[in-house]
Formats: sequence, C-alpha cells, structure tokens
Amino acid sequence: MSSSTPPSPPTLVNIGTHSLALYTHGPSPSSPSDPVLLFVPGLSSSRLVWAAVLRLLPPSLRSYTYDRSGFGSSELSPLAPTAENIALELSYFIEKAPIANPLIIVAHSWAGVLVREFIALTGNGPHIAGLVLVDANHETTLPPLKKWLAALKPLGEGLEAYAARGIEAEKQLTQEEWEAFVGDERSEKFQLQAEKEFAAYEPSFPTLQNKELEKKQPLLGGKPVFVIGGKRSWDGVRVYEAGVERGNGTEEERRHLREMIGTVDEENDGLIREHLRLTPTSRPPKPPPSQSPTQTPQPTTTPPLTPGHTHTQPPNMSVHASRADLIDLDSIPTTHASTQATAFLSQLDRKKRAAATIVPTSDTAVRAALRAISEPITLYGEGPGDRRDRLRELLAEREEVEAEDEDTAMGEAEADADVEEEFYTAGSDGLLEARREIARFSLPRAKARVDAQKLEAKIPLRTHVTFRKALRAKMAPFELQGSQIAGERPVGIV
Repeated sequence: MSSSTPPSPPTLVNIGTHSLALYTHGPSPSSPSDPVLLFVPGLSSSRLVWAAVLRLLPPSLRSYTYDRSGFGSSELSPLAPTAENIALELSYFIEKAPIANPLIIVAHSWAGVLVREFIALTGNGPHIAGLVLVDANHETTLPPLKKWLAALKPLGEGLEAYAARGIEAEKQLTQEEWEAFVGDERSEKFQLQAEKEFAAYEPSFPTLQNKELEKKQPLLGGKPVFVIGGKRSWDGVRVYEAGVERGNGTEEERRHLREMIGTVDEENDGLIREHLRLTPTSRPPKPPPSQSPTQTPQPTTTPPLTPGHTHTQPPNMSVHASRADLIDLDSIPTTHASTQATAFLSQLDRKKRAAATIVPTSDTAVRAALRAISEPITLYGEGPGDRRDRLRELLAEREEVEAEDEDTAMGEAEADADVEEEFYTAGSDGLLEARREIARFSLPRAKARVDAQKLEAKIPLRTHVTFRKALRAKMAPFELQGSQIAGERPVGIV
C-alpha cells in the first residue's frame, strides 16, 4: 500500500446547532455509486487515532474522518454527548456534508454502539454501503468489560496506559503523528469533552439495549459487515508483567487476572460476533496474517502466565485504533467484492440445502427420479455417484425456486391486503384557530431559544470552564440532608 493523499484542511459542516469538522482524504470517486470510507473513533478519542490506517490506504481511495462535537476543530454541542445524541448529530452531519457516495463506516470500540444507534435512527438507507467494526462494543459488552477492567485495575495502578500495553512501543504512527495524537489528548478542550463522554459511556448500553434491535435483525439486509477483533489477553499479559515488576497487586489479585487472561479472548469474540447478525453476508473476526509489513509475529495461542514470567514475543493485536494493523485493508469491501461475497454465500447455502435433500441410493431409482423431472438420466462419463449428486443438486434448486415463488405470492397477497385508500376529513374552524394560536404562541419562543443557543455557542471555552468552576465552588458548602415528594415535585433539604 502506498501513502494516501494528505487530508485537505477541515471543512466546517453546519448541522443547525453548531459545526463539525470534516477531513477529506484521497481523490474524488470515479463514480457516484463507488463506496467511500468514513472513520469513526471510539470513546473519548479523536480522528488522529486513524492516522496510520489512512496512510496505508490505496492512494485512489476516497475516505473521510471527522471531529465529534467538542474535539479537534469541531464546536461544542448544546447537547450532552450521549450515544443517541452523537448518532443524531452524525445523521445531520452526513446529510449536510458534501458526501454524495454511499458510506462504508469504519467504527472502533464505543463507536460500535454509536453506529448501532445511528442505524436504529436512520434505518438501512442508501447512505450505508457496509460496516467495518474494529473491536467494537455491542449493547451487551458492558458487564464483561467491567469485570475485565476490574481485574486489570490492581495490577495497573500507577502505570502509564499506552506504555504498559505496549501501544507506544509498537505504534504504527510516525513520530510526528504520535506527538500530534498525544498532544491533542493533553489539551484542555479534549479533556473536557472526554470527561463528558466518559460520563455518558455506561448509560449508553442499557439505552441501546432497550431498543431491542436483536428482534429486528438483520438491520442491514444483505449489506456486508466485517468484524475485526483485538487480542484483549495481550493487554492483560503486559499489564500483569508491568504490574508485577512494580510490585502491584496481592497474590490473589494476580491469580485472578491470570485466570481472566485465559478466557477473555473467547468471551470478547463471542460479544463482537453479535454484530454479525446485522446482515446475513457478514464476515467473522479475522485473525491477521502471521507476517505483514505492518505487523509483528503472532503466536497462535496466548502464552501461559506464571508469577514473574516474562514474554519476549508479543502478539500483534492491540485494541487501540492507533495501531494500523488492527484493520486488514484487503478486507475493506468494494462493490465488486460485495457481489463476490454474496455469490459465494449463496453458493454455500445451495450446497447446504443439497446436502440436506434426501435422494434414493439405488441407481435405478435415481434414473427414474431424473426422468420424472424431465432431466437426462445420464451424462457422458457420469457414474452412479455423480448421477446421484446431480439429482440432489437439481432437487435442491427446485425447492429453492418453489420457496421463492411461494414467498413472492405471499408478499403480493399481503401487499394487496395492506392497501388502504388515502382520504382526508375537513377540520373544523375551531381546530384551525387552535392550531394558529399554538403557532402564534410557540414560534416566537422557539426563535428566541435558538437565538440564545447561537449566542451561547459563541462564548469562549475558557469562559464556560471558569463559570463551571465558580458554580462548583458556590455549591460545595451545600449538603443534601434529605428529600421528599411535595405534590408532583421532589423537594430537597440542604
């Protein structure tokens, strides 16, 4: 892969309440139907985590990154950064941005939840060509993830996260890209927004779970979904070794982490495989090649851990998006690849149906069955076994055609039954006047509210921070003593 075209200066896309920064990489697509890539970072992360991946993309490929509200060159949002609000802003952003081609959305970590909220909000429209989910969260991810992080915590006390997990040592970012990435994370603007996203992280899972998307699968129909898993166990190995060297953790805490390391990859793979239900043409987590220009050798199994044991040959997978080897670039779907994948999966389905089709074992009965369906009873060079296999495939194809015809007939019957004639009923003068009165009352107030939000959006970030600190200092002496319900409102005693 050669270097991709450097990004253009950011384009500020106004989504109504504020503007988000869009970055364009690579030349314009040759056709309006060619998919383009949109990279979405994970929890409290900026677009800079994708720098190495973008550098390894083919130079002819158009891709986009963007800054979520409050990060990078994007403005602050008047809304809290919940997963639902971020998905809503993303839908406005895609609608207003100068992007005409269908999108292959590449999502990492928490962006798995964000993308699922986005699909729940916008549906499976022509704006989506496919998904690439990189170690992405699912609505059921939180309980096992919290258990894993709790096991890591005692050994990770006092360790620098990127160094302890080997991300800094094995990063695929150039030194310039790494310094920009780390410098951005240390900025006051980044940390303020990151704190807000952390607060919204845990509640996002039950909120998404309550939508019961699993009952509506496949949400993406036949569009391709690629799922790529990280190797969580190696994060555990490295934190364990660094923590033991530092003297962290009791013997019981160390034993518990060793046990968790042995099972975490299997559990994580099971969680991210849930994304495969988005479409019947999805692809499962794909382990990277053992040797690659952007990777280090990877052992086939997680090495056993004993107290004080050190591993010198690290696996290549990390769960952080700043590692370019997270994404198998050859697996990113294009229109041609999607067609091939669909054809291949259809062929597999046909073979499964044929294997399940019952055919006679007697060659005489096989010949009679072929004659009954008006097929040649024998072909040149065909033996009894070949003839039986041919009969099985022909019967399976006939069953498939009959099933499709039945589905079509049922669909047409349902469509005929669901047709309803549209009609209108004239409203009364009283209803018309009531609606006019509502408009006279609400529209001026809505205009005043929007104007106030626009003014508030222009207030410098430092002013917001100073105001919040002053408010926090003012409220610090107060202490909640109790509360009770008075009428319909809670009343606090301070």
